Amino acid sequence: MMRQLLAAWRSLSSSEALLILGLSLMFSAIDLSDLLRFKAGSHFWDVVTHHLVTSLAAASVITLCWLPADRSRATGPRRTRRLALATLLGSWLAALTIWELTLHLPWPSITHLAVARKQLPMPTLTPTLLASFTLQVLLPASLVVVASEMLHRQRHATEDLQRMLAEQAQLRRRAMASRLATLQAQVEPQLLFDALVDIEQSYEQQQPDAAARMERLIRYLRVALPRLRETGTTLEAEADLLDSYLDVMRDLQPQAPRLQRLWPEGLGLQALPPMLLLPLLQQALQRAGAQAPATCKLGAQRRGKGLSITLDFDRPGLCGDAQELGELNQRLTLLAGAEARLHCRGDTATTLFTLELP
Repeated sequence: MMRQLLAAWRSLSSSEALLILGLSLMFSAIDLSDLLRFKAGSHFWDVVTHHLVTSLAAASVITLCWLPADRSRATGPRRTRRLALATLLGSWLAALTIWELTLHLPWPSITHLAVARKQLPMPTLTPTLLASFTLQVLLPASLVVVASEMLHRQRHATEDLQRMLAEQAQLRRRAMASRLATLQAQVEPQLLFDALVDIEQSYEQQQPDAAARMERLIRYLRVALPRLRETGTTLEAEADLLDSYLDVMRDLQPQAPRLQRLWPEGLGLQALPPMLLLPLLQQALQRAGAQAPATCKLGAQRRGKGLSITLDFDRPGLCGDAQELGELNQRLTLLAGAEARLHCRGDTATTLFTLELP
């Protein structure tokens, strides 16, 4: 129990310390409002000092009672009851503290000056007087606690909402990454069938490149299949996937392009989300049809803190329509973040895809 109290008191933040100061100034303003109509004379600053000290002590006592209730794990009605009881207890203890300090501080209070002027003895602390002092402290303390609790709940509601949105976005990215990793590992049935038939015919005809064709197909499978267990990749690994895919395609379609890698040394290990480049290559080859490009240049360079990746074909008209680019852009933002962008531009001789990654 004592450890919990000490932990709650040690958790006092600077903003809450300022709250104590503000609460004490509020108490002082309430007390010193009587000073405006009471002529303190030479004791003016003594009275101000007295009420500032007692108000700071009262605010500190209320805070010491409020912190354990505020730091408790109770929620709902239980938390409300704890805060109400803590505020009431703190106000009662603060009233006792103010009374004791009034009797022992070296500076006079307004009460001292009033009874001295009327030549009356200091009143004794009766239950009625204590209840009056407690109520006087309780009203402003309750307002401060209620305001603090409203800010606390608003802050936690905002944090919960932001956390839920972040978790939702993360789950969407993971789901998309898993689905794309599966798609990336999935070998196109028609491509695999055509490649196997072509290799079988090559062996039957005892063509000298039959073994090389089998090696190229095995290489493509070795590069593609492990992606089933991966949710991320690198620029070099993506280039290997494109290269092995084009090797298999050239065995079936000799006019399929060759891949050129263009990026600074060391950039190949840059981490990337999965399945970013192969869909662009497949879309470009599909739109090209029999007029396949001769070369495909894969380039990359840093742009500030981000990365710019380009896929350049020496054939025009391979961008696709707005719907296809929109779907690719949507998938890109889910995998790489809202700041990621896909652009495509072409002229009479080339088509350039550009991926801007944050």
